[in-house]
Amino acid sequence: MQHDSSVARSPIASAGLALFVPLSVLASAVANPPTDTYLFSVDPDQSSFALDLGVAFPFGGSLIGDFDPDTNPDGTRTVPGLVGGGPNANEAIPLSATIGGSIRTEGSPASTMQLVLGNGPVAWVRDLSFEFVDLESSGVDLDVGIEFETFRTFHPYSVFPGGFPITIPIPVVEVTSIAWQQGVMTNALVVPTGPGRKFMVATLPGMVTLGGNALGEPFEVASPLPVVIFGEMVWKGDGFTMSVSLGDSGEFSIPLPLPSLPPFPLDLPTPTGNSASVLLTVQLQGLTGNALLEADFVGAGQPTYSIADLNDDDAVDGIDLNDLLGNWGGQGIGDINQDQIVDGLDLMFMMGQWTGD
Repeated sequence: MQHDSSVARSPIASAGLALFVPLSVLASAVANPPTDTYLFSVDPDQSSFALDLGVAFPFGGSLIGDFDPDTNPDGTRTVPGLVGGGPNANEAIPLSATIGGSIRTEGSPASTMQLVLGNGPVAWVRDLSFEFVDLESSGVDLDVGIEFETFRTFHPYSVFPGGFPITIPIPVVEVTSIAWQQGVMTNALVVPTGPGRKFMVATLPGMVTLGGNALGEPFEVASPLPVVIFGEMVWKGDGFTMSVSLGDSGEFSIPLPLPSLPPFPLDLPTPTGNSASVLLTVQLQGLTGNALLEADFVGAGQPTYSIADLNDDDAVDGIDLNDLLGNWGGQGIGDINQDQIVDGLDLMFMMGQWTGD
């Protein structure tokens, strides 16, 4: 679809407008209440997304040589400190560590959202959600930075001085699913750009959920991640087509209540150029990192049911008004704008979409 890219794809202009939206449109919304609801559906074949993740898994644990007097008498032994330890001593060495690195995941989005439009420069965006199908992501070799107190190994003999972290690459993380869900209904700014064309921009609160595997264990984590969306609507008949760009970045910190993972073998490089065979036991303590989400959606919007039709009878009338007033000040039914309270804003939406009997 052809459109003026200088208008619809300028991230600087879009960011400025997105910041302006909450301060400017509420007064206009009262004067020009939104009346028409559209369902916008994304065409996955014409749309794309990319997610860049920088992640870090801090953990505590220990390492110990793979020596066993019966089954592996020639294995590596670990002994704390610079002195001491008998001929068969093999003791666990406490450590702290962080697994860190970056992952890029790409795919095709499946997405829908509701747009409520009025005659003024006001729109409301509701229930935007998207999930990503056909993900192109694989296990990634991330770096493990291990910190410990001074210890020695035997077979081979080496000294590991404390205060000098060791970095080791290991395959640990695979992202298999990504989804984003909008929070509350949010206002947007709509500006005519030409005959049958309107530009829209909004900043939407939401939650991103990632699923995958870390160190062989499945995980699913969620974190707040607002996104800025902007694009141009081209009207055709009762509906419109629209190209939407969205993206934002954010930092997150999420506890991971995972049990201690079973010990796994690790070849620990020694300062002398050899490798000590040890078993690493870890207890994941959380997930921290940053995310950069970018997507381009192409789809179409068609008229749909009114968000103020609380009883789904294809009319906004006294029955819906009675339901709203009956739950005034509460949550749930009648909370049209999803702000967790039934109040005057919800009544404004209902009046704007009133059809009567």
